[in-house]
This record gives sequence, C-alpha cells and structure tokens, in this order.
Amino acid sequence: MGAFDQVWTNLIDNAIDAVHGTGKICIGTSSEDNQVVVEIVDDGPGIPPEVQSHIFEPFFTTKSVGTGTGLGLVISNRIVGDVVYIQRQLPAVEGKNAKMSW
Repeated sequence: MGAFDQVWTNLIDNAIDAVHGTGKICIGTSSEDNQVVVEIVDDGPGIPPEVQSHIFEPFFTTKSVGTGTGLGLVISNRIVGDVVYIQRQLPAVEGKNAKMSW
C-alpha cells in the first residue's frame, strides 16, 4: 500500500490546485463487483479537451513554472499500472486467484 500513498498524494495535490483553495474536494471509497473503487473528485474547472491527451506525458504540466514538475500523474499511472501487471502475474493461492483491484 505504500506506493499508493504517492498516488493519493498526487491526486489530492492536483485537486487542491484545481479548486484554488475555494472549492470542494470529495474522497470516497466503495466496493463494486468485488473491486475497490477510490474516487477523488473536485469541483474545479476540469481538464480542457486539448490537454487531456497529454496528462500522462512526462514533464507535461498546466501549472506555472516552478509549481509543477509534470510527473505526478505519470508516477501515479505507473504505480497503478505496476499493480495491474503484478496482479496478473500472481499465482493462484490455495485454489484462489490472488487479485488486487483498484
């Protein structure tokens, strides 16, 4: 779970920046089809369509110089991707498939 602390930190930091200190950030968890669902939602302006295809590119940022590195979502995406890869590689344990879902 330690790596996921970095994911939550990156997403919450982005949400804080998006609402400029005056908006609302909601964090929720639930279970859906035997999977854990984590939602971090803010009421900021959203991600412009022309930017959406770039948000997982290293060093891409919409923040001002010196404010963002453009690595937060890249790192988060890799952490989540690594877990998805690992869960596919885990052997069955006592007749049950080992599985992590996020």
